[in-house]
Amino acid sequence: MDKKILILFILFVSTNVTAGFCGGTTPCNCGDVIMNSTVLTKSLTCNGTALTIGNNNLELNCNSNILGTFTHGNGIGIKIDQKSNVTITNCLFESQGNAIYLINSTSIELTKNAITKNDFAINIQTSNQIIITQNTITDGQISNHSNQGIYIVATNNTIIEGNYLENVSIGINLVETITQAINTNSSIKNNKIINTAMGIGGTIKNSLIEDNTLFDLKYSGIYLKGENIVIKNNSIKKINYDGITLTDTKNASLTENKIISCEKGITALAINEKLTANKNILCYNKIDINNETSGAIGVNNTCNTPNNWNDETTKGCTFQCKINRPPIILYTNPNNNPNITLLIDRNYTFSITADDPDGDELYYDWFFDDKPVDSNGPKYSFTYSKDLAGRHQISVIVSDSIDSKNVTWKIAVQKNKVIWDFPRRP
Repeated sequence: MDKKILILFILFVSTNVTAGFCGGTTPCNCGDVIMNSTVLTKSLTCNGTALTIGNNNLELNCNSNILGTFTHGNGIGIKIDQKSNVTITNCLFESQGNAIYLINSTSIELTKNAITKNDFAINIQTSNQIIITQNTITDGQISNHSNQGIYIVATNNTIIEGNYLENVSIGINLVETITQAINTNSSIKNNKIINTAMGIGGTIKNSLIEDNTLFDLKYSGIYLKGENIVIKNNSIKKINYDGITLTDTKNASLTENKIISCEKGITALAINEKLTANKNILCYNKIDINNETSGAIGVNNTCNTPNNWNDETTKGCTFQCKINRPPIILYTNPNNNPNITLLIDRNYTFSITADDPDGDELYYDWFFDDKPVDSNGPKYSFTYSKDLAGRHQISVIVSDSIDSKNVTWKIAVQKNKVIWDFPRRP
């Protein structure tokens, strides 16, 4: 072999497999070990593990740079093993097997990261004092049950607060080990979980689940077992199965939760010790409370369709659900004329103003020719391209999660007229 070719080959191999140290003023590359606090200066697309935390007491600020992989579903974005006092912030992760993999570590903060198209967005194993706040986790494959948003195994003293999770298999999964080590002292607050298979599930002890929003889930909202669990003031709407299911549970408290439009609002299974349900609003579910245990008591709940449930002072629930009043369409822009003509290569905005007479939150689903589009507010903006010339329709469904109203615009998309300006004879 030619010596020049051999030297070039050796240099090429060494630059692709040799990991170095980075941090401080030393920039990071694929496979590096971070030894000091640093701000990432560039995006990295790597095989294997992109970056490893190699020291305690440091912060990695990705400065909105992307950590990605050449092969979807493989590799790790950031690995933290047996470390303490580490912060990971402002990172964008795409397409790894694990965006953040954390094991046997203490006092770790994961904040303001955006994670998309990962099998495990945040994977935490047997750790302590973990803070997970203000992260955005989206676009897993909800048909693939290996896809997880926040996945936590046998970890103590965890704060999960202010995160947004959409279109993953399980939003927050709290897992016990084979030896039945479970998650303890978890605080799960102010998270928003939308369009997942399950919202919050698993096994916990001495934990609080409060002020979370769960909407449009394909299976269950909250499905838990464990002991000393407080579930308080959560909004759970439009769930295909149960809003809240508790099984094999000791000393659980359900208070002031609002559970609307589910198959079953609350299901209590095999409660070994007391379940207390007070001041919950359970309305417009097929079954509001499904009680299959003798260990449940409650008072001042609101429901219409209980199964084997009585509040302490009355048969069924203390209060009855009111008749829901559907949303009201106030006006649309453009006006809902039978036919609207649009020109290609121009930007258009359709909007709708609606009100709910009961003060319920409204949700908007937009469609182009009956196919969902990426807009979930009262406006839909787009630019028509030339391949869309012809007749179409734009529609929106406005829902309070119980009743809905819809508006449809029929449109004709036309090519721009060409004006020919022939030269005049002199």
